[in-house]
Amino acid sequence: MRLRPILQTLIVAAAWVAAALASAAEIKVLTAGAFKPVVAALAPAFEAQTGHTVRVENATAGALVRRIAQGEAFDVVVLTPAAMQPLVQANRVVPGSVVRLAQVNAEGPARIEDVDADHPLVESYDLLRQLMPLITKYQGTAKMAGILQSVDQEGITIDVGAYRANVRYNRQAKGQADMSYGLIINTGPDEYLVAGNGFQVNFSPATPGPRHAGILQVWEGVYEGEEWLPGRCLNGDETGAHWVAKLPPNDHDRFAGSDRPRILRVTLYRHD
Repeated sequence: MRLRPILQTLIVAAAWVAAALASAAEIKVLTAGAFKPVVAALAPAFEAQTGHTVRVENATAGALVRRIAQGEAFDVVVLTPAAMQPLVQANRVVPGSVVRLAQVNAEGPARIEDVDADHPLVESYDLLRQLMPLITKYQGTAKMAGILQSVDQEGITIDVGAYRANVRYNRQAKGQADMSYGLIINTGPDEYLVAGNGFQVNFSPATPGPRHAGILQVWEGVYEGEEWLPGRCLNGDETGAHWVAKLPPNDHDRFAGSDRPRILRVTLYRHD
């Protein structure tokens, strides 16, 4: 069987899980269906960066609903929307904490090992692996924000650190598979990581001082451990004359492919 996942929310969900569960020594995750391999794939990086352990228990959706309804304690539960709804209504799952993670092909069970080496799913997991130290470092702070487009939503404005991120989503999105997704992380004074795909962002000051902001430079690159390895520096055509950071940098990216998630390191400056 071929896997046809909706990948966008994996990055956002990883950040939310890290932030929500940072104080726990053992993370109890209840999963139903085909999502267990995804949790298993993400758990080692989370454990390595936090020192916490992840305990995964798998069962049918019906069995998990019964267990939770009867009072079983847990930290994270992964269920279908239909199974999740009554738990939210009964306050067994915190309203507002529900994150849509994936959609599985109705043709058959999804298996990660079915994915070709060049499938975007592989690079999505690799992106998560690279970002996990930073997700852990900035969990629960005002320096990290998730990006996830909703239907008929053209953009969003979010305060991240000392700047306001003005995000424009993919206006050509025709379905969930085309929706924008990613993370924005403030890693230092005037420095941001923009990761994911399908959106663009410019910045404006959110604190007292010079009234305007511009982009000094944008580098595309990767992390190895906690070391940033710069790749190519984007030019003025790819940054709208140093005004906007775009993922992908252009719609016909012959270096990485326009459907591939990636990381940009953005340096800003302020002026009047």
